[in-house]
Amino acid sequence: MACAFALKNIEILEREQLTENAEKMGRVLLEGFQRIQSERKIVGKVKGLGLMGGIELVKDIETMEKFSEPVAPMVVNEAAKRGLICRSVVFDGQDTVVLAPPLIITKEEIEKLINILNEAIAAVEEFELK
Repeated sequence: MACAFALKNIEILEREQLTENAEKMGRVLLEGFQRIQSERKIVGKVKGLGLMGGIELVKDIETMEKFSEPVAPMVVNEAAKRGLICRSVVFDGQDTVVLAPPLIITKEEIEKLINILNEAIAAVEEFELK
């Protein structure tokens, strides 16, 4: 039974060209992250791998100094208030907001995601840099 489900899943992935969409939309997502990076003062590094990506948050982008307390969870909360579900990864000095949208996401949906994320980071940035 499990093999039948797996084969059906592969059939859907191929028929709907979901891997191709993930590759294209992954590039759009990374470009959006880079746009946020150019606009926000607390975005250190942006990373992408396929349709997954992360934004590292730092207190000072020139020195890559970290915040004394993680701010990624605050960004996640602000994003949730605006309707975007993402997660934070705080590990080994990294303070990162991570996204892994569905394979069926569209360019318009990614633009909306980027706008919400940018607003959430701006809200935290305003609070943290006072």
